[in-house]
Amino acid sequence: MKQSIRTSAVTLLIALSSLVSTTAFSATPSAPAPTAPAEVKSIQVKRSATSANPAVVTLSKNLFKTEEYQAPYNVDVPYEATETYTVEIPYQDTETYTVQIPYQDTETYTESVPYQIDVPYTDYETDYRDENQCRNVTRYRNECHNEQRCYIVPGDGPSCRDVQECGTNALGQQICKTRQVCSGGGSPQQRCDNQNVCNQVPYNDQECNMVQVPYQRQVTKYRSETRYRNETRTRTVTKYRTETRTREVTKTRTETRTRTVTKTRTEERCCVTKTRDVFDRQLSFQVAVNFPQNAVLGAKESETITVSLSSADPAVIAIDSSKALFNYKIANQSVSGASVLVDLAVGPKYDASNAGASTIKGLLVDYSTTYSKFRITFTDSFKASKVTSQYVIDITDAATGNLIESLPAAKADANGKIVTRITTVLDKKTKIIATVKVKRTSAEIADGALIFSVVGKN
Repeated sequence: MKQSIRTSAVTLLIALSSLVSTTAFSATPSAPAPTAPAEVKSIQVKRSATSANPAVVTLSKNLFKTEEYQAPYNVDVPYEATETYTVEIPYQDTETYTVQIPYQDTETYTESVPYQIDVPYTDYETDYRDENQCRNVTRYRNECHNEQRCYIVPGDGPSCRDVQECGTNALGQQICKTRQVCSGGGSPQQRCDNQNVCNQVPYNDQECNMVQVPYQRQVTKYRSETRYRNETRTRTVTKYRTETRTREVTKTRTETRTRTVTKTRTEERCCVTKTRDVFDRQLSFQVAVNFPQNAVLGAKESETITVSLSSADPAVIAIDSSKALFNYKIANQSVSGASVLVDLAVGPKYDASNAGASTIKGLLVDYSTTYSKFRITFTDSFKASKVTSQYVIDITDAATGNLIESLPAAKADANGKIVTRITTVLDKKTKIIATVKVKRTSAEIADGALIFSVVGKN
Protein backbone atom coordinates (compact mmCIF):
# COMPACT_ATOMS: atom_id res chain seq x y z
CA MET A 1 0.00 0.00 0.00
CA LYS A 2 2.82 2.47 0.97
CA GLN A 3 4.77 1.58 -2.17
CA SER A 4 1.69 2.35 -4.30
CA ILE A 5 1.18 5.77 -2.66
CA ARG A 6 4.87 6.75 -3.17
CA THR A 7 4.72 5.70 -6.84
CA SER A 8 1.61 7.83 -7.36
CA ALA A 9 3.30 10.86 -5.72
CA VAL A 10 6.36 10.58 -7.95
CA THR A 11 4.13 10.28 -11.03
CA LEU A 12 2.24 13.42 -9.96
CA LEU A 13 5.51 15.43 -9.47
CA ILE A 14 6.77 14.41 -12.91
CA ALA A 15 3.46 15.40 -14.50
CA LEU A 16 3.46 18.81 -12.77
CA SER A 17 7.08 19.44 -13.81
CA SER A 18 6.23 18.66 -17.41
CA LEU A 19 3.18 20.92 -17.24
CA VAL A 20 5.20 23.86 -15.87
CA SER A 21 7.92 23.52 -18.50
CA THR A 22 5.46 23.35 -21.41
CA THR A 23 2.53 25.62 -20.51
CA ALA A 24 3.46 28.06 -17.70
CA PHE A 25 5.62 30.49 -19.78
CA SER A 26 5.26 31.38 -23.40
CA ALA A 27 7.79 34.32 -23.50
CA THR A 28 11.35 34.00 -24.89
CA PRO A 29 14.55 35.52 -23.38
CA SER A 30 15.28 39.11 -24.47
CA ALA A 31 18.23 40.01 -26.70
CA PRO A 32 21.43 41.37 -25.03
CA ALA A 33 21.51 45.12 -24.29
CA PRO A 34 23.31 47.26 -26.92
CA THR A 35 26.91 48.28 -26.17
CA ALA A 36 27.45 51.97 -25.33
CA PRO A 37 30.01 53.91 -27.42
CA ALA A 38 33.11 55.41 -25.79
CA GLU A 39 32.54 58.76 -24.09
CA VAL A 40 34.96 61.63 -23.37
CA LYS A 41 33.94 63.25 -20.09
CA SER A 42 37.26 65.06 -19.45
CA ILE A 43 40.23 66.21 -21.50
CA GLN A 44 43.51 68.00 -20.81
CA VAL A 45 44.20 71.29 -22.57
CA LYS A 46 47.87 72.23 -22.89
CA ARG A 47 48.41 75.96 -23.43
CA SER A 48 51.52 77.91 -24.46
CA ALA A 49 52.21 81.51 -25.50
CA THR A 50 51.30 80.70 -29.14
CA SER A 51 48.11 78.69 -28.45
CA ALA A 52 44.80 79.87 -29.90
CA ASN A 53 42.33 81.57 -27.58
CA PRO A 54 39.70 80.29 -27.02
CA ALA A 55 40.72 76.61 -26.92
CA VAL A 56 38.02 74.33 -28.40
CA VAL A 57 37.53 70.72 -27.23
CA THR A 58 34.82 68.10 -27.68
CA LEU A 59 33.26 66.38 -24.65
CA SER A 60 30.62 63.66 -24.67
CA LYS A 61 28.50 61.76 -22.16
CA ASN A 62 26.36 58.64 -22.55
CA LEU A 63 22.76 58.65 -21.33
CA PHE A 64 21.06 55.44 -20.23
CA LYS A 65 17.42 54.41 -19.81
CA THR A 66 15.75 51.67 -17.78
CA GLU A 67 13.92 48.89 -19.68
CA GLU A 68 12.23 45.61 -18.86
CA TYR A 69 13.49 42.35 -20.33
CA GLN A 70 12.72 38.62 -20.12
CA ALA A 71 15.34 36.57 -18.30
CA PRO A 72 15.50 32.78 -17.77
CA TYR A 73 15.53 31.43 -14.21
CA ASN A 74 16.46 28.15 -12.48
CA VAL A 75 14.24 25.81 -10.45
CA ASP A 76 15.11 22.74 -8.36
CA VAL A 77 13.10 19.66 -9.55
CA PRO A 78 12.83 16.64 -7.16
CA TYR A 79 13.38 13.05 -8.40
CA GLU A 80 13.85 9.57 -6.94
CA ALA A 81 17.29 7.95 -7.10
CA THR A 82 19.00 4.84 -5.73
CA GLU A 83 22.27 5.39 -3.92
CA THR A 84 24.84 3.02 -2.50
CA TYR A 85 26.20 3.46 1.01
CA THR A 86 28.36 1.49 3.45
CA VAL A 87 27.75 0.50 7.08
CA GLU A 88 30.09 -0.84 9.74
CA ILE A 89 28.83 -4.21 11.17
CA PRO A 90 30.33 -5.28 14.54
CA TYR A 91 31.31 -8.93 15.20
CA GLN A 92 33.27 -10.94 17.80
CA ASP A 93 36.69 -12.39 16.97
CA THR A 94 39.63 -14.05 18.75
CA GLU A 95 43.03 -12.45 18.31
CA THR A 96 46.50 -13.52 19.36
CA TYR A 97 48.87 -11.12 21.08
CA THR A 98 52.22 -11.30 22.87
CA VAL A 99 53.27 -9.97 26.28
CA GLN A 100 56.69 -9.50 27.88
CA ILE A 101 56.90 -11.42 31.23
CA PRO A 102 59.73 -10.30 33.59
CA TYR A 103 61.78 -12.85 35.58
CA GLN A 104 64.98 -12.86 37.69
CA ASP A 105 68.18 -14.53 36.49
CA THR A 106 71.84 -14.72 37.54
CA GLU A 107 74.55 -13.86 35.07
CA THR A 108 78.33 -13.98 35.16
CA TYR A 109 80.38 -11.05 34.00
CA THR A 110 84.03 -10.01 33.95
CA GLU A 111 85.14 -6.76 35.55
CA SER A 112 88.50 -5.05 35.16
CA VAL A 113 89.72 -4.21 38.70
CA PRO A 114 92.55 -1.64 39.16
CA TYR A 115 95.40 -2.18 41.66
CA GLN A 116 98.64 -0.36 42.57
CA ILE A 117 102.18 -1.76 42.29
CA ASP A 118 105.62 -0.24 43.07
CA VAL A 119 108.01 -0.64 40.13
CA PRO A 120 111.77 -0.14 40.79
CA TYR A 121 113.92 1.90 38.45
CA THR A 122 117.53 3.19 38.42
CA ASP A 123 118.22 6.90 38.79
CA TYR A 124 121.32 9.06 39.26
CA GLU A 125 121.83 11.71 41.93
CA THR A 126 124.46 14.42 42.22
CA ASP A 127 126.42 14.35 45.51
CA TYR A 128 129.44 16.30 46.82
CA ARG A 129 132.70 15.28 48.66
CA ASP A 130 135.36 17.47 50.31
CA GLU A 131 138.85 17.49 48.71
CA ASN A 132 142.06 19.39 49.68
CA GLN A 133 143.28 21.21 46.58
CA CYS A 134 146.47 23.31 46.26
CA ARG A 135 147.56 25.83 43.63
CA ASN A 136 150.51 28.12 42.93
CA VAL A 137 149.89 31.84 43.51
CA THR A 138 152.03 34.94 43.04
CA ARG A 139 152.37 37.08 46.13
CA TYR A 140 154.19 40.39 46.79
CA ARG A 141 156.43 41.54 49.67
CA ASN A 142 157.68 45.05 50.44
CA GLU A 143 161.54 45.33 50.28
CA CYS A 144 163.25 48.58 51.29
CA HIS A 145 166.90 49.91 50.99
CA ASN A 146 168.80 53.20 51.32
CA GLU A 147 169.71 55.17 48.21
CA GLN A 148 171.68 58.39 47.82
CA ARG A 149 169.88 60.87 45.64
CA CYS A 150 171.44 64.16 44.44
CA TYR A 151 169.78 67.30 43.07
CA ILE A 152 170.80 70.85 42.02
CA VAL A 153 169.96 73.82 44.21
CA PRO A 154 169.65 77.03 42.11
CA GLY A 155 171.37 80.35 43.05
CA ASP A 156 169.69 83.56 44.19
CA GLY A 157 167.25 85.12 41.75
CA PRO A 158 169.06 85.13 38.34
CA SER A 159 167.48 87.00 35.37
CA CYS A 160 166.87 84.75 32.39
CA ARG A 161 165.83 85.31 28.74
CA ASP A 162 165.26 83.22 25.63
CA VAL A 163 167.85 83.48 22.83
CA GLN A 164 167.27 82.00 19.36
CA GLU A 165 170.31 80.57 17.61
CA CYS A 166 170.20 79.58 13.94
CA GLY A 167 172.58 77.65 11.69
CA THR A 168 172.72 75.58 8.51
CA ASN A 169 172.83 71.75 8.37
CA ALA A 170 174.66 69.58 5.84
CA LEU A 171 171.82 69.92 3.36
CA GLY A 172 171.97 73.70 3.46
CA GLN A 173 168.71 73.97 5.43
CA GLN A 174 168.40 76.58 8.17
CA ILE A 175 167.87 75.14 11.67
CA CYS A 176 166.95 77.33 14.64
CA LYS A 177 166.70 76.55 18.35
CA THR A 178 165.88 78.57 21.41
CA ARG A 179 167.98 78.49 24.61
CA GLN A 180 167.60 80.29 27.93
CA VAL A 181 170.40 82.62 28.98
CA CYS A 182 170.54 83.64 32.66
CA SER A 183 172.77 86.25 34.29
CA GLY A 184 173.30 87.61 37.76
CA GLY A 185 172.57 85.94 41.19
CA GLY A 186 174.38 83.06 42.99
CA SER A 187 175.60 79.97 41.15
CA PRO A 188 173.66 76.62 41.51
CA GLN A 189 174.95 73.92 43.93
CA GLN A 190 174.57 70.08 44.03
CA ARG A 191 173.21 68.48 47.16
CA CYS A 192 172.95 64.70 48.04
CA ASP A 193 170.69 62.96 50.63
CA ASN A 194 170.16 59.31 51.75
CA GLN A 195 166.54 58.20 51.20
CA ASN A 196 164.75 54.91 52.15
CA VAL A 197 163.26 53.44 48.94
CA CYS A 198 160.67 50.54 49.11
CA ASN A 199 159.44 48.33 46.24
CA GLN A 200 156.81 45.50 45.88
CA VAL A 201 158.76 42.37 44.93
CA PRO A 202 156.79 39.34 43.57
CA TYR A 203 157.46 35.76 44.76
CA ASN A 204 155.80 32.30 44.22
CA ASP A 205 153.79 30.62 46.97
CA GLN A 206 151.39 27.61 47.32
CA GLU A 207 147.79 28.00 48.59
CA CYS A 208 145.67 24.99 49.73
CA ASN A 209 142.00 24.76 50.85
CA MET A 210 139.07 22.31 51.05
CA VAL A 211 136.54 22.37 48.14
CA GLN A 212 133.29 20.44 47.44
CA VAL A 213 133.60 18.30 44.30
CA PRO A 214 130.31 17.02 42.65
CA TYR A 215 130.00 13.40 41.53
CA GLN A 216 127.17 11.12 40.24
CA ARG A 217 126.00 8.11 42.19
CA GLN A 218 123.51 5.40 41.16
CA VAL A 219 120.35 4.90 43.30
CA THR A 220 117.28 2.64 43.07
CA LYS A 221 113.87 4.37 43.24
CA TYR A 222 110.24 3.24 43.01
CA ARG A 223 107.21 4.61 41.16
CA SER A 224 103.59 3.64 41.68
CA GLU A 225 101.76 2.21 38.66
CA THR A 226 98.08 1.35 38.22
CA ARG A 227 97.46 -2.04 36.67
CA TYR A 228 94.29 -4.00 35.97
CA ARG A 229 93.27 -7.61 36.47
CA ASN A 230 90.10 -9.32 35.26
CA GLU A 231 87.84 -10.73 37.94
CA THR A 232 84.78 -12.89 37.33
CA ARG A 233 81.68 -11.84 39.25
CA THR A 234 77.95 -12.63 39.31
CA ARG A 235 74.85 -10.42 39.49
CA THR A 236 71.08 -10.76 39.48
CA VAL A 237 69.31 -9.20 36.51
CA THR A 238 65.72 -8.85 35.33
CA LYS A 239 65.02 -10.49 31.99
CA TYR A 240 61.90 -10.81 29.86
CA ARG A 241 60.34 -13.74 28.01
CA THR A 242 57.69 -13.44 25.32
CA GLU A 243 54.41 -15.30 25.87
CA THR A 244 51.61 -15.68 23.33
CA ARG A 245 48.05 -15.20 24.57
CA THR A 246 44.54 -14.89 23.09
CA ARG A 247 41.61 -12.54 23.76
CA GLU A 248 38.09 -11.87 22.52
CA VAL A 249 37.72 -8.55 20.66
CA THR A 250 34.93 -6.74 18.84
CA LYS A 251 35.73 -5.92 15.24
CA THR A 252 33.75 -4.30 12.41
CA ARG A 253 33.30 -5.17 8.78
CA THR A 254 32.13 -2.86 6.02
CA GLU A 255 28.99 -3.86 4.11
CA THR A 256 27.61 -2.12 1.02
CA ARG A 257 23.88 -1.43 0.91
CA THR A 258 21.44 0.53 -1.30
CA ARG A 259 18.60 2.95 -0.55
CA THR A 260 16.11 5.11 -2.43
CA VAL A 261 16.47 8.87 -1.84
CA THR A 262 14.85 12.03 -3.16
CA LYS A 263 17.28 14.38 -4.93
CA THR A 264 16.90 17.63 -6.86
CA ARG A 265 18.25 18.81 -10.18
CA THR A 266 18.45 22.38 -11.44
CA GLU A 267 16.46 23.15 -14.58
CA GLU A 268 16.34 26.43 -16.52
CA ARG A 269 12.88 27.82 -17.22
CA CYS A 270 11.63 30.83 -19.20
CA CYS A 271 11.04 33.51 -18.19
CA VAL A 272 10.76 36.33 -15.59
CA THR A 273 10.58 40.09 -16.12
CA LYS A 274 13.61 42.13 -14.90
CA THR A 275 14.88 45.69 -15.44
CA ARG A 276 18.26 46.96 -16.65
CA ASP A 277 20.00 50.20 -17.68
CA VAL A 278 20.66 50.28 -21.43
CA PHE A 279 22.33 52.87 -23.66
CA ASP A 280 19.87 55.47 -24.89
CA ARG A 281 21.90 58.16 -26.67
CA GLN A 282 25.16 60.12 -26.48
CA LEU A 283 25.27 63.89 -25.95
CA SER A 284 28.26 65.66 -27.52
CA PHE A 285 29.28 69.27 -26.85
CA GLN A 286 31.76 71.64 -28.46
CA VAL A 287 33.35 73.46 -25.52
CA ALA A 288 35.20 76.75 -26.12
CA VAL A 289 37.45 77.74 -23.19
CA ASN A 290 38.19 81.48 -23.25
CA PHE A 291 41.34 82.39 -21.23
CA PRO A 292 41.51 85.90 -19.65
CA GLN A 293 43.71 88.58 -21.22
CA ASN A 294 45.85 88.99 -18.08
CA ALA A 295 46.90 85.30 -18.09
CA VAL A 296 50.00 85.97 -20.19
CA LEU A 297 52.55 83.15 -20.66
CA GLY A 298 56.23 83.65 -21.42
CA ALA A 299 57.87 82.38 -24.59
CA LYS A 300 59.09 79.17 -22.90
CA GLU A 301 56.19 78.71 -20.46
CA SER A 302 53.32 76.24 -20.78
CA GLU A 303 50.48 75.06 -18.58
CA THR A 304 47.86 72.32 -18.51
CA ILE A 305 44.25 72.46 -17.31
CA THR A 306 41.66 69.67 -17.22
CA VAL A 307 38.20 70.41 -18.69
CA SER A 308 35.43 68.05 -17.50
CA LEU A 309 31.76 67.53 -18.32
CA SER A 310 30.24 67.20 -14.85
CA SER A 311 26.64 67.15 -16.14
CA ALA A 312 25.21 66.64 -19.62
CA ASP A 313 21.55 67.57 -19.27
CA PRO A 314 21.93 70.51 -18.93
CA ALA A 315 25.62 70.81 -19.84
CA VAL A 316 27.79 71.91 -16.88
CA ILE A 317 31.58 72.33 -17.31
CA ALA A 318 34.20 72.06 -14.52
CA ILE A 319 37.94 72.83 -14.71
CA ASP A 320 41.00 71.76 -12.69
CA SER A 321 43.94 74.22 -12.83
CA SER A 322 46.17 72.57 -10.18
CA LYS A 323 48.86 71.97 -12.87
CA ALA A 324 48.52 75.44 -14.42
CA LEU A 325 50.67 78.51 -13.82
CA PHE A 326 47.54 80.53 -12.98
CA ASN A 327 44.69 79.75 -10.65
CA TYR A 328 41.75 79.73 -13.07
CA LYS A 329 38.12 80.02 -12.01
CA ILE A 330 35.00 79.84 -14.20
CA ALA A 331 33.63 83.36 -14.43
CA ASN A 332 30.74 82.49 -16.76
CA GLN A 333 29.51 79.66 -18.96
CA SER A 334 26.71 79.73 -21.53
CA VAL A 335 25.09 76.86 -23.44
CA SER A 336 23.62 77.15 -26.93
CA GLY A 337 22.47 73.79 -28.21
CA ALA A 338 25.56 71.57 -28.45
CA SER A 339 27.95 74.52 -27.96
CA VAL A 340 29.28 75.67 -24.59
CA LEU A 341 31.28 78.88 -24.03
CA VAL A 342 33.33 79.00 -20.81
CA ASP A 343 34.90 82.31 -19.72
CA LEU A 344 37.81 81.93 -17.25
CA ALA A 345 39.14 84.44 -14.75
CA VAL A 346 42.44 84.47 -12.81
CA GLY A 347 42.13 84.18 -9.05
CA PRO A 348 44.77 84.09 -6.30
CA LYS A 349 46.78 80.86 -6.54
CA TYR A 350 48.94 81.09 -3.45
CA ASP A 351 48.27 81.96 0.18
CA ALA A 352 49.61 81.06 3.64
CA SER A 353 48.38 77.47 3.27
CA ASN A 354 50.57 76.59 0.26
CA ALA A 355 53.25 79.32 0.24
CA GLY A 356 53.59 80.20 3.93
CA ALA A 357 55.78 79.10 6.86
CA SER A 358 55.34 75.39 6.10
CA THR A 359 57.51 75.82 2.96
CA ILE A 360 60.61 76.80 5.01
CA LYS A 361 62.31 73.48 5.87
CA GLY A 362 65.24 72.51 8.08
CA LEU A 363 66.01 75.86 9.76
CA LEU A 364 69.36 75.32 11.54
CA VAL A 365 71.56 77.70 13.57
CA ASP A 366 75.09 76.38 14.15
CA TYR A 367 78.71 77.52 14.50
CA SER A 368 81.15 77.12 11.59
CA THR A 369 84.63 76.25 12.87
CA THR A 370 86.03 76.92 9.37
CA TYR A 371 84.96 80.58 9.36
CA SER A 372 84.67 81.04 13.18
CA LYS A 373 81.19 82.50 12.69
CA PHE A 374 77.59 81.47 13.15
CA ARG A 375 75.62 80.40 10.07
CA ILE A 376 71.90 80.06 9.37
CA THR A 377 70.80 77.27 7.01
CA PHE A 378 67.31 76.59 5.63
CA THR A 379 65.59 75.34 2.47
CA ASP A 380 62.68 77.03 0.69
CA SER A 381 60.58 74.28 -0.91
CA PHE A 382 58.26 76.79 -2.61
CA LYS A 383 58.81 76.97 -6.38
CA ALA A 384 56.86 79.39 -8.60
CA SER A 385 58.28 81.22 -11.61
CA LYS A 386 55.97 84.23 -11.26
CA VAL A 387 56.54 84.73 -7.50
CA THR A 388 59.45 86.79 -6.08
CA SER A 389 60.72 85.81 -2.60
CA GLN A 390 62.91 88.00 -0.36
CA TYR A 391 64.57 86.89 2.90
CA VAL A 392 65.88 89.02 5.81
CA ILE A 393 67.46 87.38 8.88
CA ASP A 394 67.39 89.09 12.32
CA ILE A 395 69.99 87.80 14.83
CA THR A 396 68.99 88.37 18.49
CA ASP A 397 70.88 87.64 21.73
CA ALA A 398 68.84 84.93 23.49
CA ALA A 399 69.92 86.12 26.96
CA THR A 400 69.23 89.86 26.61
CA GLY A 401 66.82 90.02 23.67
CA ASN A 402 68.98 92.69 21.99
CA LEU A 403 69.25 92.76 18.19
CA ILE A 404 72.81 91.79 17.20
CA GLU A 405 72.55 92.02 13.42
CA SER A 406 70.01 92.14 10.57
CA LEU A 407 71.19 90.94 7.16
CA PRO A 408 69.76 89.70 3.85
CA ALA A 409 69.96 85.96 3.21
CA ALA A 410 72.42 84.51 0.71
CA LYS A 411 71.27 83.23 -2.68
CA ALA A 412 69.77 79.75 -2.83
CA ASP A 413 71.54 76.90 -4.62
CA ALA A 414 69.92 74.69 -7.29
CA ASN A 415 68.12 72.68 -4.60
CA GLY A 416 66.70 75.76 -2.86
CA LYS A 417 69.14 75.51 0.07
CA ILE A 418 70.25 78.84 1.58
CA VAL A 419 73.36 79.14 3.80
CA THR A 420 74.05 82.60 5.34
CA ARG A 421 77.01 83.46 7.62
CA ILE A 422 76.54 86.42 9.97
CA THR A 423 79.21 89.12 9.90
CA THR A 424 79.35 89.80 13.66
CA VAL A 425 82.06 87.75 15.43
CA LEU A 426 80.58 85.99 18.47
CA ASP A 427 81.83 83.41 20.94
CA LYS A 428 80.76 79.94 19.84
CA LYS A 429 79.01 79.40 23.19
CA THR A 430 76.71 82.42 22.66
CA LYS A 431 73.01 81.55 22.52
CA ILE A 432 71.29 83.35 19.64
CA ILE A 433 67.85 83.42 18.00
CA ALA A 434 67.54 83.65 14.20
CA THR A 435 64.28 85.06 12.79
CA VAL A 436 63.91 84.47 9.03
CA LYS A 437 61.48 87.06 7.58
CA VAL A 438 60.03 86.05 4.18
CA LYS A 439 58.16 88.33 1.79
CA ARG A 440 56.59 86.87 -1.38
CA THR A 441 55.12 89.21 -4.03
CA SER A 442 53.10 88.26 -7.12
CA ALA A 443 49.78 88.86 -8.83
CA GLU A 444 49.06 85.18 -8.11
CA ILE A 445 49.12 85.82 -4.34
CA ALA A 446 46.04 87.06 -2.50
CA ASP A 447 46.37 90.83 -1.92
CA GLY A 448 49.58 90.77 -4.03
CA ALA A 449 51.96 89.92 -1.14
CA LEU A 450 52.48 87.31 1.58
CA ILE A 451 54.67 88.08 4.65
CA PHE A 452 55.58 85.58 7.37
CA SER A 453 58.55 84.64 9.60
CA VAL A 454 60.16 81.46 10.96
CA VAL A 455 62.24 81.32 14.17
CA GLY A 456 65.20 79.06 14.98
CA LYS A 457 67.90 78.95 17.67
CA ASN A 458 71.10 77.10 18.51
